[in-house]
Amino acid sequence: MIKVILVRFDGNTTPDGLRLHAARELAQLFDAQVVGLYLNVLPSPIPRVDLHTDAWSPLVAAARKSGDIAAAELKTRLAELGQRSELRRFDVFEADIGWVCAREARAADVFLTLRPSASGDSERQDVVETVLFRGGRHLLLVNDRRSYEGGFKHAVIAWNGSCEVARALSEARPYLHNTRIVTVLVVGRGGHLEIDALIGEKALGYLKAHGIEGRLRTIPTQGSVADGLIEEFRALDADLAIMGGYGHSRLAEWLLGGTTRKLLQRSPVPLLIAH
Repeated sequence: MIKVILVRFDGNTTPDGLRLHAARELAQLFDAQVVGLYLNVLPSPIPRVDLHTDAWSPLVAAARKSGDIAAAELKTRLAELGQRSELRRFDVFEADIGWVCAREARAADVFLTLRPSASGDSERQDVVETVLFRGGRHLLLVNDRRSYEGGFKHAVIAWNGSCEVARALSEARPYLHNTRIVTVLVVGRGGHLEIDALIGEKALGYLKAHGIEGRLRTIPTQGSVADGLIEEFRALDADLAIMGGYGHSRLAEWLLGGTTRKLLQRSPVPLLIAH
């Protein structure tokens, strides 16, 4: 069940507007509470020893005052959603943003924010990764304004049988119960399409046991797995993609141009991701 949606705010109008829109749509779909998490970033202590702390204190005071204004605006916008809501405001240093997000996510059902490379304003990738690894909950990463009235039209599960995607599939069940078409998508490995199909059948059996009817689609590898998935998301007209995050270490993903990293940057549809 999705009953507590934690949505991350940074006080910037455009990205916060996208987050609010998605939070309202999901809250209405699941009859859930929206918890806004506003992190007001304070200036870091000035490292120069020749400067007195009095030079830093006015900067902190100004940042807190600016945060008061942004928090008041966010409270008003949350109240206008027409759903149960609250705002949690923390004044933090920039280095602590990811850690605070992860900590607060543990008392929610989903952490909602933007995809790191959404067009225009976007979420920081280090924040997404910290919540993914330390938050204990799945993330829903949006990149545009979509309506989820009546649920999702087509959810695609990027299935490879890994423990990461198994966790994501389990977390995604409330969404899938509100989805018209569910596709388990397996990207084949050369001449192993029959084995991959069997892996996909197991996912279908799991879904059926939970009252969710799905269909299997197996495609051969053409180029990178990420490119194949992105192409299929578009071809299937999906409005939700479900995947596991980082089967390799983040360093290996960065060095190898891994699937998770590419999808975080380029997915054309919202991502539900877990680790």
